[in-house]
Amino acid sequence: MSETNSGKRQIGDDAQNVIEGYLSQVKQAGFIQDFVSNYYAGYAGKEKKQFYAPFLVELKSGEKWIIYSTTSLRDRIKGCYWDAENLIAADETIKTAYIVYLDGISDKEKKRFEKLRKRIKEGKIYCPISDVLPFSEFQNLMRGIGTEGKSSGYVKGADGRAFEARVASALRNKANLRVLKGKTGDSMTSDMEILEAFLDAIGVKPADVSYILAYSDSDHIKKLPSGGPPKTDVLCYIVKTDGTQIVETISCKNTDGDSVSVGQHKADDICDAIDPSNDELRNLLNKWQIEGTLSAFSEADSARLTELLNPLMEKFCNYVIGGVGGLGDQTTQWARYVIVCHADPNDIDVYTLQKYVEQLLAQPTEHYGTPFSWTYASKSKGKNIQFKVSV
Repeated sequence: MSETNSGKRQIGDDAQNVIEGYLSQVKQAGFIQDFVSNYYAGYAGKEKKQFYAPFLVELKSGEKWIIYSTTSLRDRIKGCYWDAENLIAADETIKTAYIVYLDGISDKEKKRFEKLRKRIKEGKIYCPISDVLPFSEFQNLMRGIGTEGKSSGYVKGADGRAFEARVASALRNKANLRVLKGKTGDSMTSDMEILEAFLDAIGVKPADVSYILAYSDSDHIKKLPSGGPPKTDVLCYIVKTDGTQIVETISCKNTDGDSVSVGQHKADDICDAIDPSNDELRNLLNKWQIEGTLSAFSEADSARLTELLNPLMEKFCNYVIGGVGGLGDQTTQWARYVIVCHADPNDIDVYTLQKYVEQLLAQPTEHYGTPFSWTYASKSKGKNIQFKVSV
């Protein structure tokens, strides 16, 4: 990496962006209450912007932390000490200050951080910083706090929301795009493989991309007219170097188990999307929705539902996975790509919707000749049908 001032500044900006992206993930997951970037404060009756922290994090408990991110202990570290001590003294809700460093820094620099951490833990120096954490350990700390005492269902949902924000952050990360364009110096990437795989899936070369905007929040991805969530988890705008813009939509699946939920759908909505004039199919789907279990459905009804769905299977899968044919704006609310994260958080696959459905249909069938197991979510019996797919 370059040692020029501009190069060091770029690396520092990249590190800030990575941590900000992660804090957006844990906020969306519900692990923290909120966070503020570029936080300034001062003592009562004094200037309000005397002391600085790159990030102020508010936990669900109301406790606040300040986070300093740096790629080099040689750069203004004593300034961090000064700011941290005074911010903690000026605001009693700020309990802790951390220094967080990214894994992509040099081994030499890592040893400096590890040495400082050891000196703080052993009490050899006075320091207002509570700990010096590698980014991966900071991630585990945030998740541990956010999931403590929560049910497995809550944790799965939160991890899913965090993965959606992770994908959006990876796609819009400017450092990732710079490196994929061949500008390998002076960049601190994060989840660059996600961006690389996605651009390959949509058939766009990094050299042809000017910039990318990607969102996973409800401010940008609106609810369906019914009030339910769309299949789009990440909405991506790709602006090419020739000035043209591409809009792409992604459904995200995150699981460390054998199966993952791919959605909940009302019986009438399913029928409206795949065969709206088929009253027999509509009646059977509604009957299953009310009864809610395989055992409550008769053998004759099961056989007939299987028979009716068979010629509609591809259409059915496109709707369940991507929302195709259903309510909402097909440009922004139907998912055209699927990104799957497996038990290993770095084991990620990117599919077109067509390819994902093809793979599903090549697997052994589950209920009623479909690739899905049918059930209902907690407290949703009689309201909709939940579909799960083997991973």
